[in-house]
Amino acid sequence: MNNFKKIITDLQIQLHNNLKDIKIALQNNPALSYSIINDLCSDINKKYGIRILLNFPEKKKIYDFESYGQENISVIIDRTRKRFFIDRNMIKIQIKKIFPNATIKDAYMYEGKEGLKIFLDHGRLDILPHSFHLWCKCNNEIIEFAEWLLVNVYRLYNGSYVISKDNKL
Repeated sequence: MNNFKKIITDLQIQLHNNLKDIKIALQNNPALSYSIINDLCSDINKKYGIRILLNFPEKKKIYDFESYGQENISVIIDRTRKRFFIDRNMIKIQIKKIFPNATIKDAYMYEGKEGLKIFLDHGRLDILPHSFHLWCKCNNEIIEFAEWLLVNVYRLYNGSYVISKDNKL
């Protein structure tokens, strides 16, 4: 089973090992440094069979080196998916178990698509059939939920989908 904690730890190590190059690029061209940062994710992507992107919603966040790999992370599993493998209500139940104070809203409900926005005290999560986006710091609860998502929503085991003919485990 994929372990989200291991994924982000590997990501943080990769970024830390290349921090000098990132800082040099930031001095010369912040847009180029964004590319470099996400190119560094490619080894992680290959290793775990997913695509990780780091986002910097505020321009100043790219200079917050300590937060690299700890927040504003997109995890893309399969861009072709429009619907969840499981009922959306099952995801909502799990959200409430881990984040009892969360506000959950259906989102992206058009053209046969579905998704969820989860508003937390300390940020937001976007859960889509093909990806999830962590717009908050990765604390233990976020990591626990991300691990649950990888297995139960995305059916990702060691970088491979496990799906039967009728889309059930």
